[in-house]
Amino acid sequence: MQEMATNDAGGNGACGRELAGRAQDFFEAGNYDKSLSALVDLSKERPKDPKVQHNLAVTRFYAGKEKSLDNFFSQATKAKKSLAGRDADSADSNNEDFDDEAESAVITYNLAVVLYKRRHFDNALSVLERVYKIIEAVEEHLAQKICLLLLDLYIVKAMPEKAGFVLTYLEKTLTANQQKKDAENGENEGEAAPDQDEQKAGNNAEKEKLKFYLHQYKARIHVLTRSMKACKREIKSALNVSSQNVAALFLKSNYEYIRRNYRKSVKLLNSGPKSNDHADQNLTVLYYNNLGCVHLQMQKYGLAGFYFNKAIQANESYTGRSGGGDGKQINIVNDRLHELMYNQGVSMLHLEKPRLAHSCFTVAAVLLSHNPTLWCRMAECCIQDDCNKRKWSNKDEKVYKVAVPAGIGKNRKLIVQPAFDESQKEGGLTLGMAISYLNNALHLIAPKPETDLIRRPTGSKAAPASPVAAVSSNVEAINANSNALLRCHIHANLMYAYLGVARLQEAFDLGESLLIDPVCSGSLRFLAHVYLAEALVRMKKYTEAIRHLQPENIGDLNPVQVVEEESGGDNDGQAADSEQTRTPAFSNEAAKLTLLLNLAATYCMRADCNEAAVCLQQVNPAINQANPYQIRQYLVLSVYVALRRNQHSQAVDLLMSFRHSSKP
Repeated sequence: MQEMATNDAGGNGACGRELAGRAQDFFEAGNYDKSLSALVDLSKERPKDPKVQHNLAVTRFYAGKEKSLDNFFSQATKAKKSLAGRDADSADSNNEDFDDEAESAVITYNLAVVLYKRRHFDNALSVLERVYKIIEAVEEHLAQKICLLLLDLYIVKAMPEKAGFVLTYLEKTLTANQQKKDAENGENEGEAAPDQDEQKAGNNAEKEKLKFYLHQYKARIHVLTRSMKACKREIKSALNVSSQNVAALFLKSNYEYIRRNYRKSVKLLNSGPKSNDHADQNLTVLYYNNLGCVHLQMQKYGLAGFYFNKAIQANESYTGRSGGGDGKQINIVNDRLHELMYNQGVSMLHLEKPRLAHSCFTVAAVLLSHNPTLWCRMAECCIQDDCNKRKWSNKDEKVYKVAVPAGIGKNRKLIVQPAFDESQKEGGLTLGMAISYLNNALHLIAPKPETDLIRRPTGSKAAPASPVAAVSSNVEAINANSNALLRCHIHANLMYAYLGVARLQEAFDLGESLLIDPVCSGSLRFLAHVYLAEALVRMKKYTEAIRHLQPENIGDLNPVQVVEEESGGDNDGQAADSEQTRTPAFSNEAAKLTLLLNLAATYCMRADCNEAAVCLQQVNPAINQANPYQIRQYLVLSVYVALRRNQHSQAVDLLMSFRHSSKP
């Protein structure tokens, strides 16, 4: 994770240099307690050396003496200010004057790592971009780490063009340095050195590792831009460098997952190791999490929840919270609990367990509160809980009676009771909470990403045009389209919540805006028509409500595809088997049935029973395929229309036929 700064500033003779060397050797060997002891002795000789204080903070963290990342971040920030010649306790927190100094590059890198682990990507990016300006003045090994972390940040923030420039610089500069080292080793071949072969082997290993990283990041950028052919080529190149590399296998599995080749994705996941740690990550956690994601897309929500639960248990053991692991600091830093709880919450939401899902999302919000989708999911928990209450209120009449008789004779009366069981409110999920969550999501939706390029290092030549940069505009369009679709989903959920709390005018305004939004999908337009009709009916504007409930308003209900994946002739004969079309939330028949039933109810409220009967006649042929709630609604409306038209025998026949039917 973190790097130690070189302890060569402000020395007090050979003793200080010896202590610094011992501390460095112990740290690299993983003996953090002895390294800490040497640094404590060194700090007595150099009490005001900021590099020593920074290294002391790093070693204390690795030794488990400092459990809080926030405290480490504070100590590193003070060391950085002190290195710049400022007072560590100064109230002036402006870092602009000393961020570009090469001496503080190690400390700045560590600060960026902490920000990255805390998911503060924007702040980490701001810190690293200032260091990147002076990357040529930074030591080679550290410069490589800075570039790799910067690539991770650009990929997370969906900035492939900037990532392409960093990747080009990293590939060109560091590869040239490696070639220079190879040339120097060739010149010294005639000299006898006992560790020459070992050093050469180490250089070759570093070269292969760097080459693998370059292919890996290229593949990740191509995944981001949906350039699937180019991604496949880079993955093959990475596997040629290291055929059994776990990162390459996971990346190839992710590639098949994006192409919806779910069976092949699972096969690749099962082909790699699952129980060993690799690159400071727990493979068991990653393996079960990825399996859960695949089965979630296959709509096997129970199985997905099982795998997510296995991943959470492995993560708890890995970080030492369950008492089954060693609880190393590096394990705690790589904790995946919040992402796993978010995934588990999504599976619980699909299983119609909104309260369990809300509990999972609440845990995830500790670090993922910047994600608007999280707040949208939490609002959906509240909305689904409200829907469940309404379903149970219609299903179990013995428990949820609206009114009960009391007394006899002229003292007989009806005592009105709440429509919902009071015990259902214990979870605290309300539509008011949903409105708050959705407003949070609206405020967090990212604006259109900027297109300006990152400033290149001083004195470097202009980088050649990158093939990744050519599709940057496409990625920006994808991001803008995704944000627009998310905004439409938030508006649709807000309409439901506003109707539930009787804020009819606000629901009406949102519905009108959804209908004129060109990005809005067909299913959301259908919901907008239904919600607008309900708002208008409750405002007693029946004619306008009838206009929204016409079956002609049903459009294409298939979900909007945000990304069109690149297709080609190298699908290996599996595209037809694995390319699963995403089914809409409801079919055209179900949507038409909903509109006709609501249209009949609206005509009844307008006292136009003849038109209501016409609508119910259109519903009758398809009523056997309806859900229990629609069957109940059809029965109530049919009996009401028959009674209003003085067709008492028909009303009795309807009641008797449904009474002896298997349908509820």
